[in-house]
Amino acid sequence: MNNMEEIISDIWKDVLKNDSIGLDDNFFDVGGTSMKAIEIIEKCKKSGIIIPIYKMFTCQTIREISAVAEFSENKYRDADLLMNVIGKINGFTPDENYIKILDEYEKKCRNISYRVSDEPKNILVTGATGYIACHIIEKILTESSSHIYAVVRGKDEKSAAERFWNLTDFYFPNSSYREIYADRISFLTGDLTKDYFGLPEKKYLELSEIIDSVLHTAANINHYGKWEEFEKLNINGTKRVIEFVKTGCEKVLNHVSTISTCHTYKRSENPIPFTEYDTLLDEDAENYYVRSKLISENLVVSEKGNFRFRIFRPSNIIQSYRYGKYPFGTTKENLHLVNTELSILNILEKDGIFPDLDKKLLDFSYVDETAEAIYRLMEIEEDDCFIYHVYNPNMMTISEYADFIGKNKIPLDKIRDVFIEKYDSISYDLKQLCTLSIAEGNVNQALIMSPENRRTVKLLGRLGFEWHKLESKNISDILNFR
Repeated sequence: MNNMEEIISDIWKDVLKNDSIGLDDNFFDVGGTSMKAIEIIEKCKKSGIIIPIYKMFTCQTIREISAVAEFSENKYRDADLLMNVIGKINGFTPDENYIKILDEYEKKCRNISYRVSDEPKNILVTGATGYIACHIIEKILTESSSHIYAVVRGKDEKSAAERFWNLTDFYFPNSSYREIYADRISFLTGDLTKDYFGLPEKKYLELSEIIDSVLHTAANINHYGKWEEFEKLNINGTKRVIEFVKTGCEKVLNHVSTISTCHTYKRSENPIPFTEYDTLLDEDAENYYVRSKLISENLVVSEKGNFRFRIFRPSNIIQSYRYGKYPFGTTKENLHLVNTELSILNILEKDGIFPDLDKKLLDFSYVDETAEAIYRLMEIEEDDCFIYHVYNPNMMTISEYADFIGKNKIPLDKIRDVFIEKYDSISYDLKQLCTLSIAEGNVNQALIMSPENRRTVKLLGRLGFEWHKLESKNISDILNFR
């Protein structure tokens, strides 16, 4: 064990309260979490060792992380990293190629032709107790006559049903949905990581002959973790869903992906508009979550011509517009796991370090509106497009948000001085900001350029749907929660 490995090993053991950690033990297998990673990085920095935050989630053993760590005396490295990010955001200027691509995109958006699909009789929903899935199911129940087959993890169908209805009671207060719609949902205790979804083969085949639409929302949405965990559900689970779609009667697949698939090596090196026409078959990403969602999306795209499908790329999903409800179980302590954008705003507000940035970076896509948008898009068919960017176009700058909640803004030429002045009290928060904003590594496309969704917004307008702007009521929901 060399000197670097010895220092890092002692810090791991101290933070994780485990004296038996070996050089090749996986960080997440011995109790590691994203917050523990930040704590380890802070302690390493005090020992003069610098570890890029994103490397803690790709180099997951002491031996691997020691190979990419380096000794440094730059105490203010995190402040400098964030200044680099702010500089990229503030200084981005589109080049000729960027403008050309955007012009071509706008021309394509002028003429949108679609037709309304027949209402599906039976819809299979994966990940049915997930935040977005519950809200899409609510739209299906209240606005159609379709029957839902909900795949839910649980020991039996009764407990799975109780789990789902408890969530609807929480998300939709006083709705009485369990009494009204109990006969419209059949619960299946299944597992997408297993063959036949963990169902008896006979039941699986019976379903394949009656299901005419599949809503695939099940996913591991943690932004950091072991690759095997992302692969098991996000990739192999999608493979099993595709296999089911191709079995039995004709079906349409509605695949919920993420706008984060734009965070690729290629796009960070050469920023270009990310539109609904863009597939990413030849691209890769460093972040395991992004990579797994990218691969799963490409698995669907590669089936073009074999069956009909739609891909939805939602973005920053926040609380419901109607009720202000966050995902069940969300607390102030685990907000960073639920919503990156709100976590960043929380840190900026707590430390009083709102940079006076005028680029529209903040989108507030309410979960119930996101669900309604997806539901409406599930009702149509198009020949020239099958991907939709489902997020609120009424974006806000950090400066506007600060004004909205009555907080002071710091001029950009003064922000580093403030970072340094407050460094001892906010160093941990600066490290969190580096983590949440993916400030290190190659996947910073989102810091430079927001994706485009004008086509999806225009289409939704024709379908009678419009996004709400951020209002005082919703700001109050955010601030009261925190």
